[in-house]
Amino acid sequence: NRLNASEAGMMMGVHPNVTRNELVEMKATGTEQEFTEWFEKNVLDNGHRVEEAARPHAQDIIGDELFPIIASDDDNWLGVSYDGQTMDESVNWECKQWNEKKAEEVRNGKVPAADYWQVLQGLHINRGSKTLYMVTDGTPDKMEYIWVELNESDAETLQVAWRQFVKDVTNYVATDAPVVAQGKAPD
Repeated sequence: NRLNASEAGMMMGVHPNVTRNELVEMKATGTEQEFTEWFEKNVLDNGHRVEEAARPHAQDIIGDELFPIIASDDDNWLGVSYDGQTMDESVNWECKQWNEKKAEEVRNGKVPAADYWQVLQGLHINRGSKTLYMVTDGTPDKMEYIWVELNESDAETLQVAWRQFVKDVTNYVATDAPVVAQGKAPD
């Protein structure tokens, strides 16, 4: 019942695999994103393994223990699932599987656009915190990270975008899939 941080990049139109319009349609029609068996095994399941392997390294960087947490803002409107958060809620942790392009962006001091809005929503919900954003394969050899703090202007942009998204979902009108003409060459 919340607008989840994991969908913020899709809602902002910067996700590489799901368009904003596809997300609007899924939310309006109540359909779920479907994953192939290969995707579940090699991406989703592997992501959980990477996260668990990386957690001790993240805790070493932070200097404190991390706990997976689900949270929402005071209005119970926006939601986030932190890969980890310190008990005092001063640090959030977001872990992504190794991807050379994302790692390069982190080395250049940026959170990749597809993940930025997710991280920002977590910071907006847990005001006063900072986030350790990490791209890793679970080992220190393939690990890049950056510290991220709340940008108030971007947080306002995010909230405005979510409000518009809710309007778009409410006003969604299903359209028939376009008919593709199919011809047959004469004998």
